[in-house]
Amino acid sequence: MEMHQVRYFLALTEALNFTRAAERCNVSQPTLTRAMKQLEEELGGALFNRERNNTHLTELGRRTEPHLRTIAEQADAVRREAFGVQMLEATTLTIGAARGTALRHLVPALERFAERHPGVDVVLLEDGPDAVADALFEGELELAVLVDDVRRGGDFHYHGLGADRPHVLVRQDHAFAALDAVSLDDLVGEATIIRAGCAAGDAVAAGLAARGEAWRPRILTDAADWMQVLVDAGFGHGITGGHAEVTPGLLLKPLVDVDTEHRPCLTTRRGRRYSPAVRAFVQVAVTA
Repeated sequence: MEMHQVRYFLALTEALNFTRAAERCNVSQPTLTRAMKQLEEELGGALFNRERNNTHLTELGRRTEPHLRTIAEQADAVRREAFGVQMLEATTLTIGAARGTALRHLVPALERFAERHPGVDVVLLEDGPDAVADALFEGELELAVLVDDVRRGGDFHYHGLGADRPHVLVRQDHAFAALDAVSLDDLVGEATIIRAGCAAGDAVAAGLAARGEAWRPRILTDAADWMQVLVDAGFGHGITGGHAEVTPGLLLKPLVDVDTEHRPCLTTRRGRRYSPAVRAFVQVAVTA
């Protein structure tokens, strides 16, 4: 069964005249007649009784009509949905973000995108860097924010969004609050709070390990706001990026001897065709 047969059938049920139905479908009458004959052969019986000045549906035709009308309506819905996706009128863009990545760099692109494409809903999902990279690689995500050292050979393409370095998050009455900057040596023996899978925390752990320091965090949390609550409650200092939004009463101090600069990047799978929404977002993100 072809969609044009469905369309011809429905036009004929409304016109009950082969000539007028053919005109409505913009085809010749023999073309419409031939299509109806093929449909009748496929369904196993006549759909119309064609009498002089009295074309009408058979019993099979009457039973068939609601089903073919549903097919036509569903096909129209699919076309409308596809048109909305292509024209960015009613679709969703999902962006995965590696935990601990400074999303502040993404905000200007989000603002420009929302202004240009108000019909697109944007969903931000956060997970560990490896999980986000896996989702992007497997096609569960089309777009992600990853630091540029999360690589899979040549599998990913990166659009730089800025740069970020690890910082220490402290209360104003913490000993580190009086320092202009914090060193790795200062962290040894101190109670530390980090986020699981956070690039800044991983950089500090690697720096201390390179110095032979047996260091591990006092508390490992999975949420940025939990870290701030714990730091504010006096459980210790936190490790985060320098562009983190902090609550009043907390301070960010740079780590001066961590030789790591993370560069948040808008990341796509190399060689994968962009969807219209991804193409539009990448375009606004890489052009100021």
